[in-house]
Amino acid sequence: MRPISEVISEIARAKETVILDIETTGFSREKHAEIIEIGAIKLDMTRRKVVGIFNQLIRPSEVFSISEKITNITTIDWDQVKDKPYIEEVLPALYDFIGNLPVIAHNAGFDWDRFLVPCFESAGLHAENPVLCTMALAKELYPKLGKNGYNLEALCKKYGSEIQGHHRAYVDCKYTASLFLRLFDEYREKHDENVGRTLGYLNLPQRHQESFKSLRIYRISYYAGKTKLGPKIYVYTNLGVIFYTPSRKLWTVQELRTENNAPAQDWGQAILNQLNNDADSFAKKYAEIA
Repeated sequence: MRPISEVISEIARAKETVILDIETTGFSREKHAEIIEIGAIKLDMTRRKVVGIFNQLIRPSEVFSISEKITNITTIDWDQVKDKPYIEEVLPALYDFIGNLPVIAHNAGFDWDRFLVPCFESAGLHAENPVLCTMALAKELYPKLGKNGYNLEALCKKYGSEIQGHHRAYVDCKYTASLFLRLFDEYREKHDENVGRTLGYLNLPQRHQESFKSLRIYRISYYAGKTKLGPKIYVYTNLGVIFYTPSRKLWTVQELRTENNAPAQDWGQAILNQLNNDADSFAKKYAEIA
């Protein structure tokens, strides 16, 4: 995380920001936890008005991976997500929604750093937005609230608001947005209410996307070992490593070596085009070779 003062200044100069929240099947991607819901709000900073909404349930890769504990917390169960799109299908739309705007999340180290950044990379997308954590901002403003005083529910209560429908992504987004605006104003009053305003609007960096014209395929290998995604077909290229899962009919990036965005499904199609193949024939061919 960058210093709060630096990010606050950028947010103060931005026309819009995005507040987001996720729900997951667990706390660690290393232990196969997955995102099952994403909510995001685009906020006009001048008018302080919501100008865009993103709200999507997501099917986890591992069947029946939503535990009773998670259902009790979020109210999300398998039946709600079994027909929803996989994360690789959702992320490009979320990425376009966020654009290069500053991002705000409560406990951003979890939502953004631990989950969304690596998930974006698995979709072939670089996420390098300025990020502000409202939990960290609250700790800077109020350093003595105690161990349990900085969760979203406790902070909302501090400002006289009870969360209705807590632990659903879009609901928590709305409350995070309200909390952020209160903390943002208090921070600027404490430091400098004009911070950033005299510098004009923030010039955000442009994103560049691979054309795949330089794509070179080095090696293709089939892996039929036991994984939650089923068999995988790995393709090693000059842009990095990507694999196809026939069970989901989707491409996922294993290693992204280009500084440009290389959307996984476009990358996969470029591979198929170069091989003069379609996805089904590709999957069948390398399964038979293996």
